[in-house]
Amino acid sequence: MLIRLKELRLERGYSMTQAARKIFSHPDTYNRYEKGIREIPLDCLITLAKLYDCSLDYLAGVSDQPRKYGR
Repeated sequence: MLIRLKELRLERGYSMTQAARKIFSHPDTYNRYEKGIREIPLDCLITLAKLYDCSLDYLAGVSDQPRKYGR
């Protein structure tokens, strides 16, 4: 999940600070999410999935299909 989170952020051209602001988080907290130092709360995961237009399964590494179901 951690690698995917960074890859998705970089694909969209966001800095960590920009991504953190988009999910209403502090940049240090987002950095800890990306590095695996801090667990990502479910509500934040949902926000990240919406931001990056991908499924929760993809973020969690359960699926290799980045798009939401039905697309």
